[in-house]
Amino acid sequence: MRTVTFIAAFLLATTAGATTLTTGIGFGLNALDCRVLNASTKPVEVDSVTIFDDNGIALSTSSNCTFPGQILPGLVCSVKIQSTHYGRCVIVTKGNAKSIRGTLLLFGTGLGDAETILEAR
Repeated sequence: MRTVTFIAAFLLATTAGATTLTTGIGFGLNALDCRVLNASTKPVEVDSVTIFDDNGIALSTSSNCTFPGQILPGLVCSVKIQSTHYGRCVIVTKGNAKSIRGTLLLFGTGLGDAETILEAR
């Protein structure tokens, strides 16, 4: 019982102060691309950026950033999957969430312009 109590306390302590931003769920015929922008003048620490399917399962993605890690001012990180899925983007940060803008781009028949863009809140 002590082990369970310790683990629960540890998990609560490690997530304290974290902010979660999420998009609604959408359908990407060819790809889903979660983009995270640091709109501030200082680096922002981002713990994770994950695309979950409609069953809550984290999808295998590719990214141009490493998390946990910093996003420098004015830069965008992209986490994407190129296949047919329903999905949503979840961004977890201990930084200033007001400095982060997150979107999920949903691509249809091609990989040109996104057909739908969902905003993270």
